[in-house]
Amino acid sequence: MLSSFRMANTFPECVGSVDVIAESDCIKKLLLMPFDSTLISLMVHRIGNTLLIDEFDLANHLILNESKQWSWLKRFVDDMIVNCKTNSKPMITKKVKTRDELQTKNMLCKFLHYSVDQNQNQTKESPEDKLRLSPKKSSQSDNKCHKSDDNEKKDFYFSHYNKESQVSEIIAKRLDQIEDNSETRFPGFLRNVLWTFEDIRMLVASNMPIFGDSNHPAVSLRLHDMKRPINVLTGLDYWLDNLMSSVPEVVMCYHLEGIVQKYELIKTEEIPQMSATKGSLFSPKVVQNIAQNILSFLKSKATKSGHTYWLFKGKHDDVVKLYDLTTLCVDYMRENDSNPFAIPVAMLLYRVAKNMKDANQSKHSPVIDSKIHKLLTNCLSLLDPTKHSQIISSANYLLSEVYIPNDIDPTLLPSVSDSNVGSDGSEEDFEDFDDFDSSDGSSDDLNVPTLEVKKLGFPDSYTNERPRKPKQSSSDFDVENSLEWSVKCERALKHIVEGLNSLFHSNVQKQEEILYKTSKDESQKMANPNEAIPLNYDSLNQDNCDNGSITGKELTQIAPQVIPNWKTCLEVCLLQKGAQVFCILAELANSKTNCLKALKFIRMGVMCYETALDIIEKSGQTNYFKEPITCLLALCGDIHLKILNTSLTTDESSDSDNEKEVNELFNKLPEILEKLSEKQLIEEFRWAYNPVINSENSVEQRLILCYRCYEEALYQLNDIKPTNKAKTENNTLQERLSKRLGYICNELANYYMNESLKHFNQIALTTKSLTNFREAVDLFTKVGDKENTSLMLSNTGRLMRTCAHIFAPTFRQNSSDEFSSKERQFYIKAMDYYKSALNELGVDSQSKYMNAFDNINWELCTTLYTIGCLMQDFAPLSTSAFEIVEEEITKYFTEALNLCQNGQKCDNSRNVLYQYRTATISHRLASLHHNSYRNMSDESERRKQIYNASNNYYEKSRLMYKLLNDKEEYVRVCLEQIGLHERNLSQLNGFGSKLKALHLILAIILTVNDIDFTDSETDEEKQKIDGLLQLLSARISLSVKALIKCYSSKASKHKDSIQKWTQIDEFIAKTNASKRTTVYDKVNKICAKINSSKLLETSPQK
Repeated sequence: MLSSFRMANTFPECVGSVDVIAESDCIKKLLLMPFDSTLISLMVHRIGNTLLIDEFDLANHLILNESKQWSWLKRFVDDMIVNCKTNSKPMITKKVKTRDELQTKNMLCKFLHYSVDQNQNQTKESPEDKLRLSPKKSSQSDNKCHKSDDNEKKDFYFSHYNKESQVSEIIAKRLDQIEDNSETRFPGFLRNVLWTFEDIRMLVASNMPIFGDSNHPAVSLRLHDMKRPINVLTGLDYWLDNLMSSVPEVVMCYHLEGIVQKYELIKTEEIPQMSATKGSLFSPKVVQNIAQNILSFLKSKATKSGHTYWLFKGKHDDVVKLYDLTTLCVDYMRENDSNPFAIPVAMLLYRVAKNMKDANQSKHSPVIDSKIHKLLTNCLSLLDPTKHSQIISSANYLLSEVYIPNDIDPTLLPSVSDSNVGSDGSEEDFEDFDDFDSSDGSSDDLNVPTLEVKKLGFPDSYTNERPRKPKQSSSDFDVENSLEWSVKCERALKHIVEGLNSLFHSNVQKQEEILYKTSKDESQKMANPNEAIPLNYDSLNQDNCDNGSITGKELTQIAPQVIPNWKTCLEVCLLQKGAQVFCILAELANSKTNCLKALKFIRMGVMCYETALDIIEKSGQTNYFKEPITCLLALCGDIHLKILNTSLTTDESSDSDNEKEVNELFNKLPEILEKLSEKQLIEEFRWAYNPVINSENSVEQRLILCYRCYEEALYQLNDIKPTNKAKTENNTLQERLSKRLGYICNELANYYMNESLKHFNQIALTTKSLTNFREAVDLFTKVGDKENTSLMLSNTGRLMRTCAHIFAPTFRQNSSDEFSSKERQFYIKAMDYYKSALNELGVDSQSKYMNAFDNINWELCTTLYTIGCLMQDFAPLSTSAFEIVEEEITKYFTEALNLCQNGQKCDNSRNVLYQYRTATISHRLASLHHNSYRNMSDESERRKQIYNASNNYYEKSRLMYKLLNDKEEYVRVCLEQIGLHERNLSQLNGFGSKLKALHLILAIILTVNDIDFTDSETDEEKQKIDGLLQLLSARISLSVKALIKCYSSKASKHKDSIQKWTQIDEFIAKTNASKRTTVYDKVNKICAKINSSKLLETSPQK
């Protein structure tokens, strides 16, 4: 009776894409209707755009069958059909086969049996004598709807989740078990064929034997009595069977009283012209019109998905009627009556929805999700919550997955518009699923549609009177972009609670049945004289007994032991989905800085996880996936980190309707979890979502709590053994958690480092800081994050500098407080860490990691500069020789200068700092070499080399300060450089060399004239500059007098020069004596006087 449902369950991907699913006999009955006056009784169901048609034997079910499950239909038939019929002829009669019919059938069976060629090596007779063919072995895979061969299942994964969802497979096995147990009642067909008749696509099941050999690969075999001519019904039967199975030929075996007379091979397209008289048996065009008209009639009237329609035509009736039994039989249903078709329809709706879900796992289309939602909603409406807990729970799980897919990452929720943006056309595969409302109570429901049989053969005799409704979004599932994530979570949570409630009530009902059975057995059984004593029968072989049927209430009585642990799988999957939903809700609350509400949601998600874990452990299984707790613990760490920067306040704004609904479901869930677990939950991870910290040092404790959350999350994740498909996602999640843990280690290390600066000589704090920095380096190195690894090494270098600062004397007042070896040791370690950080970035660090390179380069440059300055200012001469100290200072400053040059290649905000650093280091190097030159003996071989190095560094520093417009430092460097040349002048004896040195000194002094000292400086800076300019003015006077003295040694040759320089000397004396002019004006006038004299034009200048 339900062959179409078995076919649809076998090929759910065909539901919606074909017009009709039925066995061949049903199709033939419909197409033979105008030619045959026999009774027609077919049950019709609609799923999407597909009609499922099955034969319904009225006599067998309503007259001969004593079962009460069809009593409601019998009452309806009596009132609506039998009693209303005025004709005295009986409409519903049992089909009685005559003796001739039985003999004909027996003869056909023997004929087919002996037609099979048992010996393939026998010599084949010619077709004229006897065509003997081997049966063609046709597998279902030849013409059937092909299922997907993709064995790769969707991973239960939303970044933090990568478990394979088991609930769909469990229910699929459950339905397969039901079908396997029903094989005796519903034998399988030889083949399932996709048949396209004109523009009508049908999935047809056929049992017609097909034979073939090398010359005739596919033929059908027919036995016919030569006394009887081939009529229309016989010809149509042969023709339709061959068309459905794509058989090109039929072999006719003619006989007289069982004796074969001849064989005839006929083409399938020639069958309509097989009439013994002139003319043809029938017109294929007429048959096409019949098919089109019947399909149009059924499509326009059988519009409600899930409803049961009865297509009925009485014997010799001129019209065929379509009854909507779901609507019309409401008044005929009594308390214990139910529609036997409801459960198979619901199961098919579930299968089709599951198939659509599986076919679109990697992409989420709002249109397809809406259709899945519609199918599952109709499925639930057909089931009794107290009897069908398994399917109801599974449907609720899939509905929750429609709202919250498994692969959604709570930490990376797409925007509402992005989550529903189009699909790549995948919904076109399911475009034949219409959106007619199954609960539409129109005024036409009580009118019985009719169709005149005589008009079926005419083209377009029946047109679709009911136009297709435009597609509209369901009120419960909006395919537009209006559903916020909070609304999706609320609706998903509602289905999760309903699914868990269904499973819980099934447990209660089962326990009550056991208690009732026990009490009934223990009580005294009294015989009732008015009732027969039933003789109970239990099969000795329980394993082989029939556990259920696909029809009626027997479907709900299948032993739950058919598939072990189906209930456990459903409970665990629903609880894991609950953990995912609460994780998303917590993420949403966290994004709104509502930390307390987020922790509350996390607590409930952890409770779902612990309940699932308890159920798994009680079932004796040890393999359990821990992604939910990984996600929740990681989110806990994020929230505790946010609490450090925000206050623990509750959102006092009024809750929306959606939030109120979530709160109601939130309050219901703990009771359900406690009942499912059958014990009070321990709440092992209570420490993670407890917002209160009873400690004076709350910052440290909060950071430690964050560290513990991430560490535990990573531990739980490492305990997972993912599938091959989920390995990449699992590695990505592990990388993200490792980075978060490394970030917390960095925060803890920085906290301890800053605290150590407040409390000197706290070695324990610096040790904790170093430990956390090293752990952070290991974590980032493990995940291959070069940038963060280098930054952690850089921070460790900063810690070493902090340690050096801790071990330095508190107040350094003079050079007696030498640079200690302990300080030196920590600075060297700091340099090593900084260099390791740069090496970690690689050779292309300046372009690839510009910011990280710039930071580390600057820190290393600062470290080298600092150690160079400390060694220069507080030279450790008690432990090292002056030459060695000088060499090390030069080495550190030179490296720092190189780093400054590298840093200036990057176009960033530190360029000015690098220029100042370059000028300062050059100045210090010049001073260092100046001091060495001053302390050297006259006979030293390196004297000239040191002099040139010092002069070059002075020049470099002076030019850099001029570029930076630093007037004070520029003048100071000029004075020091003049001092260098004056020291050199004292060592010279020749006239030319002394003259050259003096000209060089004056040339340096004259460069001051290029700087504008009138800019707005502070009074303090102006006083300093004025003091330096006075020294410079004195140097000018001394240099001019030295020149006059030098020229006087050879007065005979340089009388003119002596006279001019004497005039300049007098001008200098007069200018310096003036009290109304500023120092800058005095220097400016003197420089202008010297420049105008052009006495230095021939002097060497740099």
